[in-house]
Amino acid sequence: MKNEQMMSKEEALRTFCIGDCVIYRAEGICDVVDIRRETFIGRDEALEYYILSPRNDPNSTFYVPVANEELVSLMRPLLTREEIFALCDELRDARMDWIVESRARNVKFREILSIGDRRQVLVLVNTVKERIAENEKIGKKPGSTDSGALRRGAKLLRDEFSAAMDISCDEELFALLDGKE
Repeated sequence: MKNEQMMSKEEALRTFCIGDCVIYRAEGICDVVDIRRETFIGRDEALEYYILSPRNDPNSTFYVPVANEELVSLMRPLLTREEIFALCDELRDARMDWIVESRARNVKFREILSIGDRRQVLVLVNTVKERIAENEKIGKKPGSTDSGALRRGAKLLRDEFSAAMDISCDEELFALLDGKE
C-alpha cells in the first residue's frame, strides 16, 4: 500500500511498457524502447517520457510525455487479426460527408491523416475509394487531393494491419475493407 501511495502521477498514468509495439499518430508502428525522465531546454523540471522508435525510420525518435493524456491517447496498441476483421465489418458502410470544395477537402483529409486514428482513416479510405470509382465510371480522372489521400490512408492502414496479417499491397487491403478477404 505504501508503494502505491508513493507512486508519481506519471507512474500512475503509464499505460505502455518497454518492448510494447504501438501505432503513434501517422508515424506508423513504433517500439517503446525506453521510459525515462528527461529535461529539455526551456523546462525546469524533468518529465517522464515514452521513448518511441518508428520501425519505418529507425533514425527518428519520439518523446511522448507520460503525463500528457492527449499525446498518449495517440499511442495505440496494434490490433489483432480478429480486431481488424471486426473493425472492417463495423465500418464497411461508413462514409464521411463529401466536401465539394477541393481545398477544404484537402485540409480535412490532411487533418485525419496526421492524427492517424485508424477508424477515421478507414472511413476516409472507404469514402475516397468509392468516390474515385464512381468518377471513373463516368470517365472522370481522380484529382490529386483524392488520389493522394487514398494512397496515404491506405498506407497507414496497410502498415498497421500487416503486423497482424499478410497484407502487402493496396488491392489486398481493399479486398479486406470490402469483405472479400
